[in-house]
Amino acid sequence: MQQALADAWLVLSDSGGLQEEAPTFKVPVLVLREETERPEVLDAGCALLVGTNRDLILKTVRRLMTDDVAYRRMQAPSNPFGDGTAGLQIADRLGSALCGEDSSCDQPEGQVNVVA
Repeated sequence: MQQALADAWLVLSDSGGLQEEAPTFKVPVLVLREETERPEVLDAGCALLVGTNRDLILKTVRRLMTDDVAYRRMQAPSNPFGDGTAGLQIADRLGSALCGEDSSCDQPEGQVNVVA
């Protein structure tokens, strides 16, 4: 799915998950719902709530196809849901809280640190 988003020019979906993922790839989203539980994408400008009205959907797609400024405005400079480093930040904070800022904890034998 990530490759499909990376290759996409525009996403039309009612999926909340796609509303969260598409901004990572700077792909604008047209939300095919009357409301969304992810208002962050609307606030960030990387999604538009267009509902299910066929004429409005087509009008909006056509505008984005022909108005480069409107399209670029919807390409979020960053994902409003974060930068993808939450796991590393949590691990760092836990390490600091458990081991202290200046010392390192002994790692249990056989445990391997994995950095993605």
